[in-house]
Amino acid sequence: MKKERVASFIFFLTGVYGLIFSLSLPMGRLSEPGAGVFPLIVSLLLLLAGTSMFFAGTEKAFANGFLSFLKEQKVPFLIILITVVFIFLLEILGYVVTASLYIFLLFLVVSRYKWYFALTCAGLIGIVSWYIFDILLETPLPKGIFPF
Repeated sequence: MKKERVASFIFFLTGVYGLIFSLSLPMGRLSEPGAGVFPLIVSLLLLLAGTSMFFAGTEKAFANGFLSFLKEQKVPFLIILITVVFIFLLEILGYVVTASLYIFLLFLVVSRYKWYFALTCAGLIGIVSWYIFDILLETPLPKGIFPF
């Protein structure tokens, strides 16, 4: 069995697994979706992706391979990586520092702005968003190791 077929089978099985467990969660109504709606949608998308990958498994469709796909999609994966780091650092460093660092990295690495422009914009956006949410709207934001 080819690697592509194995990968499509894994996608399909993950979708079936998610579908079974998402059906046990409350679905709610259309106007008020329950906890099971998002897992159901993701599971159906995994089933669709696995099925389409299995039937599109021709040599031309997968000629470039997975590593070539990763090279072509470097920016989206970089954004995902930066976002994962943001999520893990949010509770540790607090909102202002983590949000400013997140925006700085997006401006610098992804958008390729000059470092001083990225630093200025990230600092301003981080502080202004903190002021709006924490001070004006009184939304509790993670403080982290810093007092603000």
